Amino acid sequence: EDEVNVLMAGYTSSEREAARAVAVQNKTIFWHNNQGEGGIADNYSFFTGPIPEQQILPGVDYMVKNYGKKIYVLAADYGFGQVSAQWVQASAGMSGAEIVGLEFIPLGNSEFSSSIANIQKAKPDFLFLLLVGSDQSQYFPQALAAGLKIPAISSVNLQQGYEHKLFAPPTLANLFVPAPFLEELSDVNPNAKKFVSAIRAKYPEMPYVNECARCAYIAVNLMALAWAKAGTTDTDPVIAALQSGLSFDGPDGMVMLDPATHHLAMEMRMAQVQADHSIKFVADLGKVE
Repeated sequence: EDEVNVLMAGYTSSEREAARAVAVQNKTIFWHNNQGEGGIADNYSFFTGPIPEQQILPGVDYMVKNYGKKIYVLAADYGFGQVSAQWVQASAGMSGAEIVGLEFIPLGNSEFSSSIANIQKAKPDFLFLLLVGSDQSQYFPQALAAGLKIPAISSVNLQQGYEHKLFAPPTLANLFVPAPFLEELSDVNPNAKKFVSAIRAKYPEMPYVNECARCAYIAVNLMALAWAKAGTTDTDPVIAALQSGLSFDGPDGMVMLDPATHHLAMEMRMAQVQADHSIKFVADLGKVE
């Protein structure tokens, strides 16, 4: 109704699709500045967060090479969790691994005793966790209390909900997360250090500078570059500018907006939660398209 030039909206996949439908119907440029499950190709839609090709594929490969081929999957029972679990299954096949257990957990569920018992019985080499929200995060203290010490990987934790700051050590010890950005990247990366310092100067009460902050910052800057290149805010010339191979030196390094997919090629890193809940970047997964 306000005839905006661009709409940036949505956190979950369901929120994204509700907002995106309105934007596309009205031929308005839309950005989703969070990670997602991928699979969207649309003239008006653009994305700054990582998707399964950038997290799950290299993540499963890393864990199989370092821990073994038996995988147990716990996933949230909605769009993101269901599609991401399919990616884990596909990635396991590509890596010669085996899914020894797969459970879809209802949103709002906070009781994991039966799942933990199933995991202990299956004896996987590692877990792939696709749990979302504060209720499902209760898996972590319950697993610790049950003595479950199996290595785990997640494509959703830390970057958004900074669970390693919310739970007491060593609740998340040995959790691996493939991500382009965590606040702790500022300890080893000059771009991230500059970004975190600037955003904390503006918002000193922010509990954690998460991946969504990074994604939104990149989207705003890419829009600025596109408007400048197009010399107008009219939609069609701006989309042409966005599809011209724009690059931006962001908080995690240089990213490139791929003209064909409207997603970013970005540097991916494997983070590991230590026993004291500090973060160690244990592998550079490279710039992944």
